[in-house]
Amino acid sequence: MDDWDGRHSHKEVNALLVGQVPNLSLPYSHPSKLPACSADYSWRGKCRTMKALVCILAVSLFAAGAGNPVVVITGEISDSQCAFNVHSNRSSHADVIKAGVVGRTPKQCTQACVHMGGKYVLIDTIHSKVYHLANPDKAENFAAMQVRVHGLVDQNGVLSITSIEGR
Repeated sequence: MDDWDGRHSHKEVNALLVGQVPNLSLPYSHPSKLPACSADYSWRGKCRTMKALVCILAVSLFAAGAGNPVVVITGEISDSQCAFNVHSNRSSHADVIKAGVVGRTPKQCTQACVHMGGKYVLIDTIHSKVYHLANPDKAENFAAMQVRVHGLVDQNGVLSITSIEGR
């Protein structure tokens, strides 16, 4: 023990720690030697206050972190296959449309790729980021369109659309 005051022998202290000597008491000079909240009546009020403060702090931190802030993203509704270069080299519909395999317009390309197993995604054109959508059915009518989306982004980066409008 680093702050040993010399009043008790090591054997007495060890006996106290294992509960063999109930009448031996140590000075409360170190925070680890403070009594338990229910053991000493002079500490009971202080412990209740500290417990209440800790609970209030924990609840406020949880509440502050629990609410995902609403984000507004301007971008294009696309499909995951084109956005992640499954069929193209430039994260666009141009290569696929040029080949004429899945349609002649970006909208036809997006709808065909979703029909073949892709998912609707939002490409943030300002930050060059792709968002998976929690509710892709809301994006279906905006395939290959420039949009402004209001929504919530969860901890995994998945966007839940609250409102969407064409630009």
